[in-house]
Amino acid sequence: MKLAIINAIGWSNNGTKRSEAFLNFVVKTKKYNAGINGKSIAFKWNATADELICFAYIRAMEDYFDVIYPNEIAQLALQKNPNSLAVNLISGLIKAQGLFLLNEWCYAATQFNSIEKNTLLTADLRTDGKNIICEYIQSMGTNCK
Repeated sequence: MKLAIINAIGWSNNGTKRSEAFLNFVVKTKKYNAGINGKSIAFKWNATADELICFAYIRAMEDYFDVIYPNEIAQLALQKNPNSLAVNLISGLIKAQGLFLLNEWCYAATQFNSIEKNTLLTADLRTDGKNIICEYIQSMGTNCK
């Protein structure tokens, strides 16, 4: 449900800082001890896989020309929940966006297809959501062989 809401908000490169608001909300609500290292580090260490992937997705949506940091956070989410289809798909989407920026369309589509076809992942995402993400990636790699 959270990922669907993030997706509905859409891509935006207008300088919004929704990810910062999300991080602040989670750190405050969950009472993650920011200590001397700051809230960003406290969030990375304490956040659940769901919180991390939501943050990564929001951050990627804020500036789809710079997905290095969102990819780093998505990888943390994958470490915490490697069997989640939702985490894998969103992580793959963020990684694919970075590859698209490097004109690596076919490589991105191939990598993403391996996630889509992995039947060992826990189906924790509605089929409609999965289909939307997969159709987007497939449309980018239509000329690949």
